Amino acid sequence: MNAQIADEGQFECEAGGNQYSIMLSVGDVPTGLSIYWGANLNTPIMNAANNLTCQSTNSRPPATFKWYKGTTDVTSQALTLNGTVNSNGYGDSYSYLEVTPTSSNSGDVYRCEASVPGRDNALNETMTLSGGAADVAHSLTMMAAAILGSFVLSSYAH
Repeated sequence: MNAQIADEGQFECEAGGNQYSIMLSVGDVPTGLSIYWGANLNTPIMNAANNLTCQSTNSRPPATFKWYKGTTDVTSQALTLNGTVNSNGYGDSYSYLEVTPTSSNSGDVYRCEASVPGRDNALNETMTLSGGAADVAHSLTMMAAAILGSFVLSSYAH
């Protein structure tokens, strides 16, 4: 509990005649997640390819993403990049999904989920296409993550 980056490392113990080894890593969920149209567009350009962008800020390590169109996983169609990572392992990450809004796909819902090791879907955002405009919904799926802040990743072997 309350692990700090300085606490990271390999730990060993012996219990019941067995030796155990565990690697402790400390991580943080993103401090923010946003979904928006690339090129600072408030609304997408109809009948043209647009980049739907998901940006995760200040997580350790930088977040990975999953994209959904409705309930269908479309992650394989996205491009994900990590921004600069600082000396403590914190960084931002970005994911881009090409979407071509048309009048026939009005109502389609796109969801971006940001994950870090030990916290799948730590934050998510949705965007609903509606006749050329888009509505954004914010969701913190792990309220405890926001309250607790840092979390511990561990694995053990004996």
